[in-house]
Amino acid sequence: MAENKNKVIVYADWIDKFEELEDDEAGRLIKHFFRYINDQNPEAPDRTTKLMFIDIKNTLKRDLDKWEEKSPERIEKARIAGLASAEARKLKKELNLTNELKSQLNPTKSTVSVSVNVSDSVNVSEKELLDKLNSCLLSEIKISNDSNFLEFKDLSYSITEKEKTNFKTAVWFQKLFIKNLKEKEAPTIYQEKATYKNYVTPIRLMFDNDKVTQDQVKQAYEYLNSLEGEFWKKNILSTSTLREKISQILIQKNTGNGKQFTSTPKKSARFSIARAEQTLRTDAERKQREMESRNSGG
Repeated sequence: MAENKNKVIVYADWIDKFEELEDDEAGRLIKHFFRYINDQNPEAPDRTTKLMFIDIKNTLKRDLDKWEEKSPERIEKARIAGLASAEARKLKKELNLTNELKSQLNPTKSTVSVSVNVSDSVNVSEKELLDKLNSCLLSEIKISNDSNFLEFKDLSYSITEKEKTNFKTAVWFQKLFIKNLKEKEAPTIYQEKATYKNYVTPIRLMFDNDKVTQDQVKQAYEYLNSLEGEFWKKNILSTSTLREKISQILIQKNTGNGKQFTSTPKKSARFSIARAEQTLRTDAERKQREMESRNSGG
């Protein structure tokens, strides 16, 4: 028996086995059965008991497997396995995004020249550079004085105006998310540890693939930085979520539905119900008085 399992199913059709046995044989079989389900690991006392118990034993094992599938431990294992599978799919997606980043940042070069400690020039493979850039925290990256390079970990990378806009937009939203969380006295560690890949790639895809305009992104930023956008402040905490929800944010901003999440409708509904109940009680009391008046008059 498994841990925490103290019940077994006894099947009615087992009677056929017992009816074929003498009473002493049936007694030995039932004793062997109970020793087995109590984890005493018994040895069959004779060949008859051993043969008759084979089918019973196999049935008990099948029932045990079914029970374990529904056990909290098995369910938790399945949940963990599901999370692992989801994480694997996420990593695969991120790899595809990295390949897309690679083609957009440097579509033709297999190696790039970077600066180390400002003066030493070396050749670093494109993959190595992208790995370093993607894993770098936003807070560790800055735009060079001449605005043509991203500088990080003693390295510098030449960027286009478009990529510079992507990076600056990601940094703006990172700071906004941190500010909104601090206002609610909530932890900000995830946002502070945001990497280039996790925060800049969704911005790039939002502009390039989703055809979101810079003006629309600006509107979303201003809305998430306003009192009207209070509902979304606790729901938009990364640029990937921003990309997913920006259409809904803009619709709500531009249709003036910022108050749709307040409790006013619920209060009105409760008030209306209370008024209806009071009206019914008043009407019932009035009818009762009218009936009493007629009866006394008669």
